[in-house]
Amino acid sequence: MKNIKLFYLYTARVLGTLYVEFPISVVTKAECVISRDHDEMHHGEPIEYVVFEETLRWLNKTGYIFYEHEKEKMFFGLTLTEKGLALMNVIPTSIETTSSYGDNIVKMLDKGNKKQVRKLVASILSDGAKIFPNCLEES
Repeated sequence: MKNIKLFYLYTARVLGTLYVEFPISVVTKAECVISRDHDEMHHGEPIEYVVFEETLRWLNKTGYIFYEHEKEKMFFGLTLTEKGLALMNVIPTSIETTSSYGDNIVKMLDKGNKKQVRKLVASILSDGAKIFPNCLEES
């Protein structure tokens, strides 16, 4: 599976979990989120683990999630930020629904429809960029 597809899938799984658990912070392990097929390696490590870690770091850096620290493919104190919660509560205009992004992610993950989940996450991040422009600063 291509990196961007994994990114969208992992983003949906993480945001969906954090939306359901909000405001309680959680600990998440890579094994609970990643796909089970490890056919591609990146510097001696399955690409799925690398994409998982980088996805959470990116979501943190862009302000959608917060975590206290990470260790050995685990993220501790993970929760939605104000920005992340606001975005998950948006009712999308790109699909016909009266449910929020958060509710739609949870429903689609329950159904196991990976293709629809990836499309929804692309829409969420696109709307997030419109709602919160210029929020990513160079480090």
